[in-house]
Amino acid sequence: MYNRLIISLSLILLSVCSVFSQSGRISGIILDSESGDPIETAFVFINNTSFGTESDAKGIFNIECNEDISGDLIISHINYSSITINFSRIAEIPDTIRLEPESVVLDEVLISENKGKDRKKWVRKFKKSFLGTDDQDKIEILNLGDILFSETDDTFTASASKPLMINNYRLGYQVRFYLEQFIQTGEQVVYSGNAFFEELDIDKNDVEEKREKEYFESKRYFFKKLIEESVPSKFYDCHNAEFTTNWDYTTTGKYNIQSNVYQLYNSGYYAIALPDALLVNGYGKLKNRRYSYARNNISSKASILKPQSHIIIFNKNGVVLNFKEVEEIGFWADKRIASMLPLDYTPLSEQGAKVRDLDWVSLGFIGNTIFAKDSISTRMKEDGMLINPVNLFLHTDRSIYLPGETMWFSVYGRRNNTRLQGNYGVAVELINEFDEVEEFKIIPTDDGIGVGFIDFSDSLSAGDYLLRYYLINNELESIYSEMPISIVSKSPTSGANVEGLTSPLADAVIIRFFPEGGELIEGIKTKVAYEVTDNKGNYIDFEGELFMDHSEDITQIKTLYKGMGYFGLVPSLTEKYYVRTADNASPVIYQFPEVIPRGGVISASTKMDEVIRISVQLNDTTSVYRLIGHADGFVFSDHEFYSEKEVFLFNKKFIPTGVLHFTLFKEFNTPIAERLVFNDHNYHNDLLEVNPLTSFFRKKSQVSMDLSSYQWNGNDSLAYLSISVTDDNLYDPSEMNHNITSEWYVNNRLDFLIPDLPQLLSQISYKERFLMDLYMMVRGWRRYNWESLHQHDNQLEQGVNIKGIIESDESDVKVVVSNFSNPYYYDEQEVTGGPSFNFNSVPLNIGSTFILQLKDKNNDELVKVGKGTILLDSIVPSQMHTRLKLQNQSAYRTAHPLLIDNTIKKLRQDSLSEFSFNVDLEEVIIQEKRERDVRIYGLNDLSKIEWIDPARTPASLISSMRPGARFLRSTDGKLQFEIMGDRGAMVRVNAKIVIDGQIQYDGKKYFNLAKFNSLTADRILYYGVNPPFITIYTDPNGPRSLQNKEYNTFNYLLPGLEDYKEFYKPVYDSGDTNPDFRTTIHWEPKITLKKGQKANVNFYSGDEDANYTYIIQGITSSGTPIFKQGKLEIRE
Repeated sequence: MYNRLIISLSLILLSVCSVFSQSGRISGIILDSESGDPIETAFVFINNTSFGTESDAKGIFNIECNEDISGDLIISHINYSSITINFSRIAEIPDTIRLEPESVVLDEVLISENKGKDRKKWVRKFKKSFLGTDDQDKIEILNLGDILFSETDDTFTASASKPLMINNYRLGYQVRFYLEQFIQTGEQVVYSGNAFFEELDIDKNDVEEKREKEYFESKRYFFKKLIEESVPSKFYDCHNAEFTTNWDYTTTGKYNIQSNVYQLYNSGYYAIALPDALLVNGYGKLKNRRYSYARNNISSKASILKPQSHIIIFNKNGVVLNFKEVEEIGFWADKRIASMLPLDYTPLSEQGAKVRDLDWVSLGFIGNTIFAKDSISTRMKEDGMLINPVNLFLHTDRSIYLPGETMWFSVYGRRNNTRLQGNYGVAVELINEFDEVEEFKIIPTDDGIGVGFIDFSDSLSAGDYLLRYYLINNELESIYSEMPISIVSKSPTSGANVEGLTSPLADAVIIRFFPEGGELIEGIKTKVAYEVTDNKGNYIDFEGELFMDHSEDITQIKTLYKGMGYFGLVPSLTEKYYVRTADNASPVIYQFPEVIPRGGVISASTKMDEVIRISVQLNDTTSVYRLIGHADGFVFSDHEFYSEKEVFLFNKKFIPTGVLHFTLFKEFNTPIAERLVFNDHNYHNDLLEVNPLTSFFRKKSQVSMDLSSYQWNGNDSLAYLSISVTDDNLYDPSEMNHNITSEWYVNNRLDFLIPDLPQLLSQISYKERFLMDLYMMVRGWRRYNWESLHQHDNQLEQGVNIKGIIESDESDVKVVVSNFSNPYYYDEQEVTGGPSFNFNSVPLNIGSTFILQLKDKNNDELVKVGKGTILLDSIVPSQMHTRLKLQNQSAYRTAHPLLIDNTIKKLRQDSLSEFSFNVDLEEVIIQEKRERDVRIYGLNDLSKIEWIDPARTPASLISSMRPGARFLRSTDGKLQFEIMGDRGAMVRVNAKIVIDGQIQYDGKKYFNLAKFNSLTADRILYYGVNPPFITIYTDPNGPRSLQNKEYNTFNYLLPGLEDYKEFYKPVYDSGDTNPDFRTTIHWEPKITLKKGQKANVNFYSGDEDANYTYIIQGITSSGTPIFKQGKLEIRE
């Protein structure tokens, strides 16, 4: 077997040091994250370079370096956790860096014989594998005593708590190497760490020739020359080759490598795509037959690079960026630490000196089979995760209203991190505390921007409501988002006890524990968050004690904010842990979750301003682990590792904002830990500058503000903005749910709400960032629950019958049917004196999953439950009277409370057994008017006239139509009608349109849907033979209104659509004494701002001295969200 090397060197990743003559400086101060005190003697260096220094007594450091340098800045101190800050330019490095004190837990350690013969054998083995040689005359580790070795079976490991000081006499460097991982299994070596280079005090002329030889034989030089296209073709051959076994191979043909080097779009990176692996063959004498065979005429300088993803990505300096995916074998793999050069090294020959004659290389491909990698996006898609869904942003004029007022709002979308363009429809619903729809609106958009309003009823009850909004388009994957608002019974002035915003406390105390990462793992120090509430969900301040079965140690705990707190713990399998109340007379004891013997913990720190620190700890390193970071279906991080501890730092500027979801997998893509982290990097707040024309404004005078942009990226040319202005005398800003909440909900699809999130986000600070992380822990752990909120992809409502026979001894029962993908559908039927049941005209989504429950008719107690999925293309009407088998529910009752007020909540799919039932596809005609649904189910593109009646008069849009029919536009713009034919195939026929009695022959005509009053479709369509007539009336008193139904037509009034009314904007003359009754001072929903130009906002102030709060929200043309908040002073 050949030696194989898998390098996981963070010293390589993105450590790009462009060599320029210009000088630069990196300066900053290093502080203790807890005390704020300066940290002395912290070592700061740019990874894999010779640029570095120590901090002085004031914590200040200065590094002289190249002006255009980029890479990883490493900060290390023996008493603190090291951090890495990746930067592409010096300006991105924060001026203040905070280090977290290192928490070291010393467990009992059994030290075996680490001396004598074993120790000597291990040292030789380590030096050969790590350094590449054990010749002390060439390279020497000065502090070998700081290395601990371990060897079990076929696995050899080494670790060091201090940096290894390595003198490389051959190349003239002292290397300070921070070893993070070293594992050798058989002949495979895996190591990782960070390196800093210093010149040894030796003659440069003695080492320069050796340095240049290593440089020109290096992998870095090879890839650099590929970009420069300066490798002479006469010195190398390119081969296709094929593997057989044990890395034996044969060549099969030539391949032009340089013609297959590509620059990645809009970046400074390059890539080559490989069918299997890349062979790089240097000419020379055949000294070592391990890497090559005489029959292939391959020299001893043969190297094999085998990327897992079939792509090698590198930068202009030749540094391979996806090195963790690349397995190395051969010549380059044997070049270990002894051959390493700093990335800022430039040979004399490239600085103008004579170019030496060097051995050139020949190239070849190994393998001719291309097979696709099981990408994480594919995996997420299989698990039900929506990839690249449409995200909607909603900006309301405020978030507290009185009954009878008008709420104004604007809406825009984003997909794939770009602005959603085109004309589509957005549904907006007002949901009360009983999950009932109070108001419903459909908002047409113009070039992706929509504006609307909702007039609240005078009788609307005070309380907390949700605005639910979602895209109406069945061609785009979409989710619904929610934003809380409040209706109050009186003017919500500052300090008032507002009805509907508070709830009385209850007596019962409930404590829930949330270990970081999801589980308590044996021997791994874990942060455990907890939440204390009453039985109504109100927060409770709490003091108590943490204790164990077999220890007298007691830890005092106390909530920090809103019933939340946390403590640290090193779990043990031999202990049970409890929390008890501080009431000594009658304490209440709460038991912890169970300790798991093997697993991992994901820890997060968001304390630093510029980076997020993710730490992974494991107590089982028998497999490969993978950490995936994603946000809203977009995977921004994918790291594979083997060690017990890995630390990752993410620059907040270069990862998505909002909630980040980290999941830790072991082999076979098995998830073992999760963590949600909130990225509060509101860089988009800096995209807009607001300049009021004066420092204050007078009452009833014109207020004027200039808006300008100054930091949009190169792809942005326009911003689409809306502004709201409110009076602080009427609405306390601390009580307002500022509209940045929409970004929260849009970006993350979480099934929980954070009541005071906007207050935390409005002026983020160290404390509030810490509290945000507590929120993530107590409400955000989801155990690999990547299921999306239900996706509405049905075209039109389709009626089916569900029949079944109950196999049960119960005589008086009730059968309940609900739709798993539609939590608002519910129906029930009593079964007395017989085993059969029959549900008619059940609305069916394509691929719907139904939940059937068997309940005791007398006390509603759940007896049995089952589930089944219907696919339209798999339904066979002849399969009649299949039996429904229900499982006893007792096994699930404790873990999964299924019914709460006739609504299934948080129901796990694996808690249900499959069942089968009969579906009758006979046409369903419902004559009577059914009750109004609580929502519209279909996601229907308004531009395609695919609408659904919320009153659900028939089960299908046309009463006699078979399930599956829909309206759509063909590729040439003609309006068509699609139906299901006799054999189950979808048939398309052209439709004739009649508008106000006039036949429209131009199917491409765009209709202003807001002007429509009703739509009818003649009942002449049967089995797809005759083309349908679609009749549209814009006259509210047309011949076919909802009050004058005709037998052969379906009369339809498009719900939620009405003309947009303008916001009231008074204009005052001097001396005007009329009172001003505006509750929102100003609302302007459509402001377009070009890059480098200004936009002006004008409105008149009210009649009272006040401070106004303005909120500007919007999106740039490339999809970057914008949020800006500020104050205006109004006085005499």
